[in-house]
Amino acid sequence: MPGLRIVDPATAFPVTLAEAKAQLRITDTASDTLIKILIAAATEGVQGKVQRYFVEQGVELLLERWTSPIKLPIAPVTTGQFGAIKYIDWTTQAQLTLDASQYTLHVDGPTLSIMPAFGVIWPLTYFWAPAPIVISFDVGQDVSDIRGNIKLAILMMVRHLHSLGATNLFVRRELVIGVGEKQVELLPGVADVLPAAVLDLVRKEIWSD
Repeated sequence: MPGLRIVDPATAFPVTLAEAKAQLRITDTASDTLIKILIAAATEGVQGKVQRYFVEQGVELLLERWTSPIKLPIAPVTTGQFGAIKYIDWTTQAQLTLDASQYTLHVDGPTLSIMPAFGVIWPLTYFWAPAPIVISFDVGQDVSDIRGNIKLAILMMVRHLHSLGATNLFVRRELVIGVGEKQVELLPGVADVLPAAVLDLVRKEIWSD
């Protein structure tokens, strides 16, 4: 099936457990496992908004057929992060590696596109194979190079996801001295405040092919 698959996962996230706990004002370790899950979910959520992988990891793009150009559908990817193109040969039905002289890489915004070299025609592939064409490359960057707006967006999304599980965002209860407990119903839009702020933080990072 065509699409992206991760073959060498990232070994870190853009924000640390300590940073997330500071954002949530949590000092004990009882919720560490949950917070780690929230960091992973928040990272995936923000990446999905901008069509990027933030931390460097190895991926493969699976294609059913050749196109010209082939546009890598994820960012950021540099020429130095490109790996190889493999395909299932029509005649032998064996997986072969396409020689690098047969194609050229072009910087396409924050990612790359691939074109056959001048005078070259893409080789004939065995299109009944599950993955006739496999393009391998690295995507993302070192954690130390990730910009502050991205880190803050992830931290805010962690806070949002944590609050969804902890309280009802639409009802607030307060204890008033001399009166007792009072209940205040908040405006429905309050649940959208943090997600909207997250989107504002990463809006300039949005990229799509």
